Amino acid sequence: MSKQRMTVSLPLGLLERLRNATFWSENQTLAQIVETALADHLDQRERSFGGPYPPRLQALKGGRRRGQVVVRTSHATGSPVQSAVPLSIESVCATQGAGEMATSS
Repeated sequence: MSKQRMTVSLPLGLLERLRNATFWSENQTLAQIVETALADHLDQRERSFGGPYPPRLQALKGGRRRGQVVVRTSHATGSPVQSAVPLSIESVCATQGAGEMATSS
């Protein structure tokens, strides 16, 4: 599997917990623990979303995301899910059947 380096800033307390976990994990590197944690978290988010997220419409912008709150129905559970998403994802999800969407104030 091909890999690419990524730099992120983490709170010091979280980073120390990660370093401690790595120290006490005989068979896992820090990178392996982070990779596993991210994969598990994304799997959980995609289950809540009702499946994989649609492809990006453009490159990600740096900085904090700004968007609107959208309430949609999860295909997996049938229950409403609220999340902040960019305005453009509403049309992508509607055309790809990723859930019924309604804008919330």
